Amino acid sequence: MSHKDPQWPAIITKQEDPNVQRNVLIKKRNYDNWLRIKRQHPGNFYMTSMFRAIYALALTPGAQTGAMKQEDFGPIRVQYCIEPNGDVKVLWLCIDDSPQAVVDNTPGLYKVDWDVELKSWKSDNAPQSAMKLQHQWSGAHTAAVAGKFEGKDKAGETLFEHIAKAYSVALNPSTLEKPGNHYSLVWMNNDFNNQQYVKNIVSLIQDAQRQNGKVRWLVHGEGVGSFVKALETIQSNPLANNVIVAGNKLENQTVFFSNPRGRNTTEKALKDLCEKAGLHYAGVQVNSSDIFANKDARQAFIAEVQKVAAKGVVTGSLGAVGYTTLEKSFDLFAAADNIFAAIGIGLSGYVLAKEAASKLSGYARHVPGFVSTAFGKGNQEWKG
Repeated sequence: MSHKDPQWPAIITKQEDPNVQRNVLIKKRNYDNWLRIKRQHPGNFYMTSMFRAIYALALTPGAQTGAMKQEDFGPIRVQYCIEPNGDVKVLWLCIDDSPQAVVDNTPGLYKVDWDVELKSWKSDNAPQSAMKLQHQWSGAHTAAVAGKFEGKDKAGETLFEHIAKAYSVALNPSTLEKPGNHYSLVWMNNDFNNQQYVKNIVSLIQDAQRQNGKVRWLVHGEGVGSFVKALETIQSNPLANNVIVAGNKLENQTVFFSNPRGRNTTEKALKDLCEKAGLHYAGVQVNSSDIFANKDARQAFIAEVQKVAAKGVVTGSLGAVGYTTLEKSFDLFAAADNIFAAIGIGLSGYVLAKEAASKLSGYARHVPGFVSTAFGKGNQEWKG
């Protein structure tokens, strides 16, 4: 059966190459850009990489129809579905050719000290066995659980801004940037599903509770998912985890969540969990640009785009060109809902997920028709 939907023209057809097993379909609004890539890709590494990704889909026989699927081709991730007649519809194409390497820092607990000469917060290289709870700012020790960063040094330097803004009423940065001042940093080396690291967080919470220690937590990004697992462990089995200590309560510990990512990290879920576990909930800051990885941000984004769609006006980053720069969430792309399908706009072309519009990738510079529009810098900064 031949393809006949005018809204989904074929960019690759079985007729043009005996090796092609399937027609590959592209949303009409993106067809001219893809046709340009198809014609001009020889000799252009970036266009060739993109064209090879969709061409590979044309070579695959069999496979189940209907379900949404995805394939990775180096820095390119393609999300697609197979029609009953065997045609392949390219839904999304996400690109991130930014460096993915993570500095090999040993996971653990670190002191982050104020460096007078560098005038910045710098992480120690030697892991600590316990938080120094006697070191306090405004009546409490300060600790941070880091989300995804290129290394603990970057995390330590960056997260102080989150701490200062989350607890702006209690903390004055100018009084803290002095020799001898530090905060504690939980660094998981970006391995947020490691159960041992979750247990380490449980132990830190428990240790502070045993000492009646007052702790002001700042939990960031993907680290929120790990912290949630720790609180769930404490709540579900307090006796086995030796959390109940006579006269000592978790309410001495306060937690603020910044740019949360992970399971059960909506604002409501976090607030409810803190209440059940006994910690004082200080608040949450949601990065409105983090639409792939944060449900609250995604729902707010969908609501706003629905308003635009209802008016029949689709411009800017949701324009007919079909290229959009979102934020750096490539590895979470698979876990995202099909946002644009849900809101009925159907970009169905490709998304270039880069850290910032000002740092255009080779794909942005060398693929004709690219439009640079940024939703934010990812979730590392306080605000995207």
